[in-house]
Amino acid sequence: MKDAEILGSPVYCIEVALWDIAGKAAGLPVFKLWGASTDRVPAYCATGEVRSPERRVEDCHRILDEGFKAVKLRFHSDDPRDDIRVVEAVRSTFGDRLGVLVDANQAGVLPGLGGHRQWSFQTALEVALELERLGVVWLEEPLPRHDYAGLRRLRDRLGTLQLAGGENNHGVHEFKLLIDQGCYDVLQPDAVLSEGIYQLRKVAALAEAGGLYMAPHTWTHGIGLLANLQLVASIPNYSWFEFPHEPPGWPASALSQMLVDKPWIDQDGCVAVPERPGFGFTLDEELIERHAVAAFGQGPKR
Repeated sequence: MKDAEILGSPVYCIEVALWDIAGKAAGLPVFKLWGASTDRVPAYCATGEVRSPERRVEDCHRILDEGFKAVKLRFHSDDPRDDIRVVEAVRSTFGDRLGVLVDANQAGVLPGLGGHRQWSFQTALEVALELERLGVVWLEEPLPRHDYAGLRRLRDRLGTLQLAGGENNHGVHEFKLLIDQGCYDVLQPDAVLSEGIYQLRKVAALAEAGGLYMAPHTWTHGIGLLANLQLVASIPNYSWFEFPHEPPGWPASALSQMLVDKPWIDQDGCVAVPERPGFGFTLDEELIERHAVAAFGQGPKR
């Protein structure tokens, strides 16, 4: 799988299918196969758009009503002060009733979206200090993913604010560098994109030895979300769990539409780990067939 990544997109998702088979053969959910640490994980509502302070306050009323205990806000404005005003509005309205996390997305952006204004170290520091003043839980990816020295220097300047990142890093070797260089408090690899899922258990062990947390990136699809959920439920150093949900454009139900049972939070704002063997999902075969273009061993769908 590592060799395949040299020639194209990562294929680490294949290992999810293999462990799903292994769990079903053993008659166990994968997290129990790996020695369960917990059966549910506290989730934060991960938003995906840039919205005004007034709209975000309105959103957060809904988010609280839905049962979430924390929200993650995106920083994408040309002037970060505009984004900070959103945090200030949410903080002044909800106080400590809603935890706030921030994603700066400075580690890299998808091609074709027009790029973004890259933060300097000074900008990252100024934003981080403001967020620390506002009691934000963590700042995610404030600098490029390979700026190990800058990330370490930034982390050394902070107190209560945690730095999180890693969703754009690939391979155990890169995560070992992030740990050894002291770049982050919270590592965020994705079992679909970053490495094989069992390899990420090794990353979690290295992080645990360094007193760090693991909070995977999950913004892929329902299968990826449940794979990462089983991963963190099998380790002791898990943190807040990313739960993408930004209606009307990015509702959780749409991201998990290929699943019969769509993941959701319980009354305590946690995501319960499915107890069914494997990764605990059942595919909606009718929906998949309706949208399929081709299947293995068959010609184009007509």
